[in-house]
This record gives sequence, C-alpha cells and structure tokens, in this order.
Amino acid sequence: RQPELELLARHNFQALGLDHAETFCEDSVAFLEKMDFVADTIFVDPARRADSGRQTVLLEDCTPNLKEIDDLLAEKSRQTLIKLSPMLDLSASIRALKNISEVYVVAIQNEVKELLLKKSCSGKDTRIHAVNYPNNSEPETFSFLMEEEVDASPKFANNVGRFLFEPNAALLKAGAYKLVSSRFSLDKLHVNSHLYTSGRLPDEFPGRVFEVVDCFSFSHSEQKRLHQVTSKANISVRNFPSSVEELRKKLKLADGGDFYLFATTLADNQKRLVLSRKVV
Repeated sequence: RQPELELLARHNFQALGLDHAETFCEDSVAFLEKMDFVADTIFVDPARRADSGRQTVLLEDCTPNLKEIDDLLAEKSRQTLIKLSPMLDLSASIRALKNISEVYVVAIQNEVKELLLKKSCSGKDTRIHAVNYPNNSEPETFSFLMEEEVDASPKFANNVGRFLFEPNAALLKAGAYKLVSSRFSLDKLHVNSHLYTSGRLPDEFPGRVFEVVDCFSFSHSEQKRLHQVTSKANISVRNFPSSVEELRKKLKLADGGDFYLFATTLADNQKRLVLSRKVV
C-alpha cells in the first residue's frame, strides 16, 4: 500500500535475480478479491502494531484482520502460511482460524521469535513443532498433535528427584505441558509449575537440565541452611507468588554464580526452593 516500499521490493527482487517476480502497490485484500486464479501458496505477514504504536496481542488487531479474510484465503490458495508475533495467544489463534494443519514455534537461544501457522485442508488435527536454536548446537525439536496434549496424563511428583528439567521457551509457548511428562517419563512438580523431575537423565531433553543440590522450605532455619551452601544464585520463579526481585531481597542472595535456585510449588501445594547446578 506504500509506494516507496513497493519500489524497494521491486529493486530487491531485481538485485536478487528474481526476474519473474511481480510487485503491486495496492491493498492486499482488494487484490485477493479480484484475483482470478488459485495460488499454490499465499504468505501473510500482517502488520502487528495498532495506530497508537502499541504492540498488538490479538489476532483481530492485526492488519489485515485474518479472521475476516479466513474464507477468502482458503478460496484463493491451496495453502496459506501465516507469520505471527510471538506475543499472540497461540491457542486462541488456532481456534480463530479454520484448517490450521501445522504450527511452528521458533525460538533463538531460548527466546521465541516467530509463530508460523500453515492453513490447509490436509489433516484433521493440528501438528505443532516447537523448535529452539541454541547457540552453536543442533536445534531442539519437539513435535506433537494437539489431541496428544489433550489426552496426555502426566505423573506428578511427591518430591523433587535428583534432576530438575525446564523445557525451552518454544516448547512452553507451544503448550505441551502434560505431554513432556509422558514423552520423557518425567514427574511434573505441579499442574501449573511446568517444571519436571526424575532420578535419571533422558536422551536429548528439549530444554535445560539441572542436578538438584538440595530443597528448602521458607522457614528461618531453612533460609539459614541455604546460606550455608551459597550466598548467590541465579533465581527463577515458576508458579510462585513472589517475583525474582522480591525473593532475592528476602533471601539476601547475590545474583550469579554456578547455582540455580527455582522457587516453585509442588503437587501438594507446598512452596519450595530448589537449589541446583546446571547439567545441560
């Protein structure tokens, strides 16, 4: 819709040797409505900012509104690839659009960068691929059908075992909270904690693995015992009523070092501090 951007796109296509590429300066929805053929693929990267400049988090706030042109996209293409902001609610986006056959949640060094939805008529259930690209190592990939997560029955931990497991950001965004437990034979700490434990190490876990040093309650004597082990730690909170800053101030722990302290809730709703060292 912006002439200067259309000129830049045309220049870039020519510079890349894509001589058959055509560019058009007009509204994309109007272009689709008058298009007299069915495309193999339509790629949509909707604008993600509202007029006020704030980042949009709802599918209907994007431009174009994909919910409004959902049927039009199906009419004009055999498949549509939709690139979305990682801020968007993934489950709500899948429910809002028809025939979403595949989803890719892409993270770089444990930070979710993009969501890619594939809209086609193949398959009855949506397959989700959670992919994290760590620094200088092979990508961590976890693929599953949405119905697998719905049907999964996780086992919950009575206590914290030798190892603690934290799924990567892509997997957490994908929402495979229960399936991680059954796929890797891990015990979930709590239905809302999304941390897992086991006495053994599974192969190629998609996330960080820690060896548990000790587990503490919040009594004064337990906090004193924690300080006997370390005076600093990298603190994370998972399903816990205090923030990292509040917890650090209360525990009087400096930041950094080799220890990782997870403040979380166990299956019996007891609040615990899990002190650990990183394995992977």
